[in-house]
Amino acid sequence: SAPPSALPPSTPSPAPPDFCIPPASLQETLVAGYSCTVPIIPSRDSNWGGTVTACSAAGGQWIAYTCTIARQFWQQSGDNKSSLEAAWTTTCCQTTPQLSSLLCDDDDLNPSARGGFACLPGHTEDSNSGGTQRSCELSGGTWTAY
Repeated sequence: SAPPSALPPSTPSPAPPDFCIPPASLQETLVAGYSCTVPIIPSRDSNWGGTVTACSAAGGQWIAYTCTIARQFWQQSGDNKSSLEAAWTTTCCQTTPQLSSLLCDDDDLNPSARGGFACLPGHTEDSNSGGTQRSCELSGGTWTAY
């Protein structure tokens, strides 16, 4: 018999897994962590033990990165995805609440209440995400109410 004239149909490759598993969605602008611009011990990243103090001592800058950047890094990480997922998905992948659950009724809103504290300039730390006045001041920032 004659050889086949066409190759067998190829099996489509499975779609790569998504960073966030539905119904959770990527919170693109949330801070996923901080990274030092120079290599430091034990790590240059806040999610793996890196600190602003160690970064500054090594002559680096402590830079915030968003969940969008974290997802891009995850997509390019090859076989190292599970440790990255453990560090980032809790923060970055959230089920978006309905608008009504985000805001209080006008009668309950206290316009003079503080929302929190931010480390300025650059808003490198925030009291609502674990930042502290001490850490802010050690990094040369000013702990500012908002």
